[in-house]
Amino acid sequence: MEKKFKNISECTVFYNNKGEKVKPFEIDIRQDECQNFIDFCCIADVPDGFTLETIDPVLTDICPDFSALKCCLETQKIETTVNSPCDEELTCLVDLQAVRLVGCVRITANTGPLIPNQTPFLENNCTVNCGTTVCVDQILAFTCDQTPPCVPCYKVIALAAFFVPFIDECGREAVRVDGRIFLDFIGCDEE
Repeated sequence: MEKKFKNISECTVFYNNKGEKVKPFEIDIRQDECQNFIDFCCIADVPDGFTLETIDPVLTDICPDFSALKCCLETQKIETTVNSPCDEELTCLVDLQAVRLVGCVRITANTGPLIPNQTPFLENNCTVNCGTTVCVDQILAFTCDQTPPCVPCYKVIALAAFFVPFIDECGREAVRVDGRIFLDFIGCDEE
């Protein structure tokens, strides 16, 4: 017997830099060597004996943990042209510091309500959830004349997540959560 979702709509949630749910927004994605976002994905299986009748935005949440995400500086040489005091142009190699974001972000996501197939024993707000750990090693920005460490170097400016119900290859109900965390470089302070 093949299970099918009962016309459940997809759901997208957006969070601002304070972790509050907000209306949809647009954020510019960098198209250069720097990357100002972290993508994540996880899948929540609906347990046997239960049904996900809807994806309620009120019961839909994302909880990220950034405690294992750090910044470090990596020296890179680039060739540049400068004006010399004698009115000539010079081509020189200069050192720039790439601000590299490294470590892991742990994320858990949940949605619901999850309804028992038989008459519920209790009123509940049960949900299905999934979790993932995303390893990060990317350049967030460049800076000059800094020595490690680079603390703090980023702030989270927004988060968006898309919840999509589907039937997996085993015929089970599941929800795929695709998300993107948007970051902003805030500079480096020497300790």
